[in-house]
Amino acid sequence: LKHTDNKELFWKQSSMQDSLENFLYYFKDANFAEEPGELLIEEFLPGAEYSVDTISGLDGKVIQAVVRQRFASVGGMALHAEVVDHEDVRKEAVKLADGLGLLYINNIQFKRDETGKPCIMEINPRVPGTICLTLRSGVNMPYMALRVAKGQTVTPMPCKPLGVVRYYTGV
Repeated sequence: LKHTDNKELFWKQSSMQDSLENFLYYFKDANFAEEPGELLIEEFLPGAEYSVDTISGLDGKVIQAVVRQRFASVGGMALHAEVVDHEDVRKEAVKLADGLGLLYINNIQFKRDETGKPCIMEINPRVPGTICLTLRSGVNMPYMALRVAKGQTVTPMPCKPLGVVRYYTGV
Protein backbone atom coordinates (compact mmCIF):
# COMPACT_ATOMS: atom_id res chain seq x y z
CA LEU A 1 0.00 0.00 0.00
CA LYS A 2 1.09 3.52 -0.69
CA HIS A 3 0.82 5.33 2.61
CA THR A 4 -0.94 8.68 2.60
CA ASP A 5 -0.71 11.00 5.56
CA ASN A 6 -3.95 9.50 6.95
CA LYS A 7 -2.55 5.97 6.73
CA GLU A 8 0.71 6.97 8.39
CA LEU A 9 -1.28 8.63 11.16
CA PHE A 10 -3.33 5.46 11.63
CA TRP A 11 -0.19 3.31 12.02
CA LYS A 12 1.25 5.73 14.58
CA GLN A 13 -1.92 6.08 16.66
CA SER A 14 -3.46 2.64 16.25
CA SER A 15 -3.54 -0.04 18.88
CA MET A 16 -3.97 -3.82 18.75
CA GLN A 17 -7.68 -3.35 19.49
CA ASP A 18 -8.54 -0.46 17.22
CA SER A 19 -12.09 -0.18 15.92
CA LEU A 20 -13.12 -1.15 12.42
CA GLU A 21 -14.69 2.31 12.04
CA ASN A 22 -11.36 3.98 12.80
CA PHE A 23 -9.57 1.75 10.31
CA LEU A 24 -12.16 2.43 7.58
CA TYR A 25 -11.88 6.18 8.17
CA TYR A 26 -8.11 6.22 7.66
CA PHE A 27 -8.14 3.73 4.78
CA LYS A 28 -11.30 4.90 2.98
CA ASP A 29 -9.40 5.50 -0.27
CA ALA A 30 -7.36 2.29 -0.20
CA ASN A 31 -7.96 -0.25 -2.95
CA PHE A 32 -7.03 -3.55 -1.32
CA ALA A 33 -8.07 -5.58 -4.38
CA GLU A 34 -5.38 -3.90 -6.50
CA GLU A 35 -2.81 -3.31 -3.75
CA PRO A 36 -3.37 -5.95 -1.07
CA GLY A 37 -0.12 -5.21 0.76
CA GLU A 38 0.64 -7.10 3.96
CA LEU A 39 -2.32 -6.02 6.05
CA LEU A 40 -4.18 -8.59 8.14
CA ILE A 41 -7.44 -7.76 9.91
CA GLU A 42 -8.84 -10.23 12.41
CA GLU A 43 -12.00 -10.36 14.47
CA PHE A 44 -11.53 -9.23 18.07
CA LEU A 45 -12.14 -12.20 20.35
CA PRO A 46 -13.04 -10.96 23.85
CA GLY A 47 -13.29 -14.31 25.64
CA ALA A 48 -10.97 -16.62 27.52
CA GLU A 49 -7.73 -17.80 25.89
CA TYR A 50 -6.63 -21.43 25.70
CA SER A 51 -3.50 -23.27 24.67
CA VAL A 52 -3.92 -26.96 23.84
CA ASP A 53 -0.97 -29.36 23.75
CA THR A 54 -1.57 -32.38 21.53
CA ILE A 55 0.41 -35.56 20.99
CA SER A 56 -0.29 -37.52 17.82
CA GLY A 57 0.85 -40.87 16.49
CA LEU A 58 2.49 -41.53 13.15
CA ASP A 59 -1.00 -42.02 11.69
CA GLY A 60 -1.69 -38.32 12.38
CA LYS A 61 -4.39 -39.08 14.97
CA VAL A 62 -4.36 -37.40 18.38
CA ILE A 63 -3.53 -39.68 21.30
CA GLN A 64 -4.08 -37.04 23.97
CA ALA A 65 -4.82 -33.34 24.28
CA VAL A 66 -4.25 -31.18 27.38
CA VAL A 67 -6.08 -27.85 27.63
CA ARG A 68 -4.55 -24.91 29.47
CA GLN A 69 -6.41 -21.68 30.11
CA ARG A 70 -4.09 -18.69 29.78
CA PHE A 71 -4.80 -15.80 32.13
CA ALA A 72 -1.66 -13.74 31.47
CA SER A 73 1.13 -13.97 28.92
CA VAL A 74 4.02 -11.91 27.60
CA GLY A 75 5.44 -12.46 24.12
CA GLY A 76 3.60 -15.76 23.83
CA MET A 77 4.92 -17.18 27.10
CA ALA A 78 2.21 -17.97 29.66
CA LEU A 79 2.85 -16.29 32.99
CA HIS A 80 -0.38 -17.48 34.61
CA ALA A 81 -2.12 -20.59 33.29
CA GLU A 82 -4.11 -23.57 34.52
CA VAL A 83 -4.73 -27.05 33.16
CA VAL A 84 -8.50 -27.21 32.77
CA ASP A 85 -11.08 -29.64 31.43
CA HIS A 86 -12.92 -27.69 28.74
CA GLU A 87 -14.29 -30.38 26.47
CA ASP A 88 -15.39 -28.03 23.67
CA VAL A 89 -11.88 -26.56 23.35
CA ARG A 90 -10.26 -30.00 23.50
CA LYS A 91 -12.60 -31.37 20.81
CA GLU A 92 -11.83 -28.44 18.49
CA ALA A 93 -8.08 -28.98 18.94
CA VAL A 94 -8.36 -32.70 18.26
CA LYS A 95 -10.51 -32.08 15.18
CA LEU A 96 -7.90 -29.64 13.79
CA ALA A 97 -4.87 -31.78 14.61
CA ASP A 98 -6.51 -34.92 13.19
CA GLY A 99 -7.73 -33.06 10.10
CA LEU A 100 -4.26 -31.68 9.38
CA GLY A 101 -2.54 -34.97 10.19
CA LEU A 102 -0.16 -33.31 12.66
CA LEU A 103 2.53 -35.58 14.08
CA TYR A 104 4.15 -35.72 17.52
CA ILE A 105 3.73 -32.70 19.85
CA ASN A 106 1.88 -29.60 18.69
CA ASN A 107 0.21 -26.61 20.29
CA ILE A 108 -3.07 -25.08 19.15
CA GLN A 109 -4.33 -21.79 20.59
CA PHE A 110 -7.92 -20.61 20.85
CA LYS A 111 -9.86 -17.68 22.15
CA ARG A 112 -13.60 -17.54 22.76
CA ASP A 113 -15.77 -15.18 20.73
CA GLU A 114 -18.69 -13.11 22.06
CA THR A 115 -20.95 -16.18 22.08
CA GLY A 116 -18.41 -18.35 23.92
CA LYS A 117 -17.43 -20.42 20.89
CA PRO A 118 -13.72 -21.36 20.79
CA CYS A 119 -12.06 -19.82 17.71
CA ILE A 120 -8.63 -20.85 16.48
CA MET A 121 -5.87 -18.25 16.73
CA GLU A 122 -2.80 -20.23 15.70
CA ILE A 123 -1.20 -23.63 15.34
CA ASN A 124 2.38 -24.12 16.56
CA PRO A 125 3.93 -27.31 15.14
CA ARG A 126 6.41 -27.66 18.00
CA VAL A 127 6.77 -28.35 21.68
CA PRO A 128 5.21 -25.35 23.46
CA GLY A 129 7.05 -23.18 25.95
CA THR A 130 4.66 -24.13 28.73
CA ILE A 131 5.07 -27.90 28.25
CA CYS A 132 6.27 -27.91 31.87
CA LEU A 133 2.67 -27.38 33.00
CA THR A 134 1.48 -30.32 30.90
CA LEU A 135 4.30 -32.44 32.38
CA ARG A 136 3.40 -31.42 35.94
CA SER A 137 -0.24 -32.30 35.26
CA GLY A 138 0.92 -35.90 34.74
CA VAL A 139 1.08 -36.04 30.94
CA ASN A 140 4.67 -36.61 29.77
CA MET A 141 4.33 -35.70 26.09
CA PRO A 142 8.08 -35.74 25.31
CA TYR A 143 8.24 -39.33 26.60
CA MET A 144 5.14 -40.19 24.60
CA ALA A 145 6.70 -38.65 21.47
CA LEU A 146 9.82 -40.82 21.91
CA ARG A 147 7.62 -43.90 22.16
CA VAL A 148 5.77 -42.84 18.99
CA ALA A 149 9.09 -42.40 17.18
CA LYS A 150 10.17 -45.88 18.25
CA GLY A 151 6.91 -47.37 16.99
CA GLN A 152 5.84 -48.36 20.49
CA THR A 153 2.28 -48.33 21.82
CA VAL A 154 1.29 -45.02 23.40
CA THR A 155 -1.80 -44.56 25.54
CA PRO A 156 -3.19 -41.45 27.26
CA MET A 157 -1.85 -40.62 30.72
CA PRO A 158 -3.95 -39.49 33.70
CA CYS A 159 -4.14 -35.69 33.82
CA LYS A 160 -4.77 -33.64 36.94
CA PRO A 161 -5.78 -29.97 36.97
CA LEU A 162 -3.21 -27.51 38.28
CA GLY A 163 -1.90 -24.02 37.64
CA VAL A 164 1.30 -22.07 37.28
CA VAL A 165 2.29 -18.48 37.95
CA ARG A 166 5.78 -17.44 36.90
CA TYR A 167 7.79 -14.27 36.40
CA TYR A 168 9.05 -13.16 33.02
CA THR A 169 12.19 -11.76 34.65
CA GLY A 170 14.06 -12.66 37.80
CA VAL A 171 12.98 -11.37 41.17
